[in-house]
Amino acid sequence: MHTLGVYTADYIAVDAMGTSVTVTINVTVIEVDPAEVHTRAAAVLEQILRDDMLQVEKARAIFDWVTRNVAYAADIDHESVYGAALQALVHRRGDCFVFYAISEVLLTMADIPNVRLTRYGGFNRHYWNLVNPDDLGWHHFDTTPLRVREINRFMFTASQAEEFNRIIHQQTGERDYFTFDPDTIDVEVIN
Repeated sequence: MHTLGVYTADYIAVDAMGTSVTVTINVTVIEVDPAEVHTRAAAVLEQILRDDMLQVEKARAIFDWVTRNVAYAADIDHESVYGAALQALVHRRGDCFVFYAISEVLLTMADIPNVRLTRYGGFNRHYWNLVNPDDLGWHHFDTTPLRVREINRFMFTASQAEEFNRIIHQQTGERDYFTFDPDTIDVEVIN
């Protein structure tokens, strides 16, 4: 649905006995105004950042806000970074692209250098950020929730990403979770 307007969708659920239930909903497709996204994101930043914070402290505050305020919901349709960020700011839920997008918007507005990463290989797509606060070097930054709890996704290195790949595969069967094509970015990740 890329054309603006209101669309009707029917959801049908059938149980093992053949009983079915149908629910009809209306889906409204709207244009996303970047100014609205910036206004809403600025309100978040005003709540969580102070002028005396280092960039790394700001990055941590952004990471904490996103991971505490946005829930995972699969198959969110998104056209753009702003559309996905608005999804996070208004509905507080989304898939990995939504988590990446709200992180990008907040990090950029806080003047923290960041780059998008996209999974290379694996079962499906995954998006996350690289960050370089205070010129500490480029680190992975993934706000998307994981079923594997012992992985700290705030500013981890390339070697940690490889270890996380092993742990995730061992516990969930998913491969190449943090694998990406380095030729698609113009920065070098801290090892």
